Amino acid sequence: MTRRDLTLFGTALVLAVGTATAQVPLAEDSVYRFIDELKSTLPDADSDVFQSPGPAQLDAFVDCFESVLLDDRPTALACLPPLGFELRLLSDPSAGRDYLVVQEAPGDPRGRGVYIVDPDFRRHLAVVAPHPLHDTNTPEATITHFRDLGARVFMMAGTHRCSSADLSGCDGSTGACSPDSAPFRVSDLAHATEHYLQAAHLSLLRLDPVPVVFNFHGNSSEPVAAIVSDGTRDPASPLALVNRLRESLLHREVTTASCNWPPDDVFGVRFCGITNTQGRLMNSSPEHCTEGAGSASGRFIHLEQYRFLRDDPALMGTVLRETLRATEVDLRVRKQDGDVILEWTGSRAPYLVRSGSDPRLRVTPLEVTVPMGTLHLEALAGGTRFYLVD
Repeated sequence: MTRRDLTLFGTALVLAVGTATAQVPLAEDSVYRFIDELKSTLPDADSDVFQSPGPAQLDAFVDCFESVLLDDRPTALACLPPLGFELRLLSDPSAGRDYLVVQEAPGDPRGRGVYIVDPDFRRHLAVVAPHPLHDTNTPEATITHFRDLGARVFMMAGTHRCSSADLSGCDGSTGACSPDSAPFRVSDLAHATEHYLQAAHLSLLRLDPVPVVFNFHGNSSEPVAAIVSDGTRDPASPLALVNRLRESLLHREVTTASCNWPPDDVFGVRFCGITNTQGRLMNSSPEHCTEGAGSASGRFIHLEQYRFLRDDPALMGTVLRETLRATEVDLRVRKQDGDVILEWTGSRAPYLVRSGSDPRLRVTPLEVTVPMGTLHLEALAGGTRFYLVD
């Protein structure tokens, strides 16, 4: 039976439709165990295992991974093997979920990465661990957030960020792979573009609406325990997701700085994700490798964390849930004398309702705050979309 959920995840009301078909199962019975075991097999620094795929392979993966996101398993089963991937099913009884797993096929390791999709997702989100070996415990923490939040997608790089000596050509530098700051390597997937993780984000951009992507990192050198950013250094509204996340972290007594909250400039934080190639892509940079984003889309969050937030992800998980405030709602639409009445049941009031043609809410010809779950609209144009904004 098909299940239909209306999920409020903080910026848009999304209709999720889940289906189920037979698929070859994995031996692991939890996503935790699967990631733990997979991480132990990842090629380490200077292993030279990572290989950049060619343009044709990347284009094919964009189409192919889109079929996984849409739960089109026959198409995925046909298109993944020529790219060196296989599609498997991971049943996690404790989560009550059957996950689709896109992983590197055995026998030809190239650091392609792993991609897990929940066809019956609760929140229209993607969570990403681009540095699984360098940033200690980010895979474990990120898969925990994926499972506990009911996110749609989990992604993880397939090697150490320093696996290859070849350079990516993208702007910026890092001291992660050498004593001194040096240009980024092609295996550093947050700072390169010719890889399947970047292609998977292009697949995300085909979804309507585009999901929010959380890019999780670890550091110990910054002056605060958590740094949040929308992939730019531009000031953002207090109601922006990045700054609501900041407020929730501070409320939990986590020292935090937002790269999009000017008073936090006093901390002098460096890691704002402005050279992150996934962030540039999600923020519509014309050249993800060499040009920063002109503005933030609100669909990308770069999050740096001290070790204690990665060792025990429960605190960050609570913060994420508080910030997103995902609530299943019952939305009803009815006509009355040529007008439209929207009615819904939710957990919080008042509600901010926006309508517009752009699912990313850049265009909002209507914006109104209502105290209860009812809104009467006059002379409504056909085909108008509505977004319930927490």
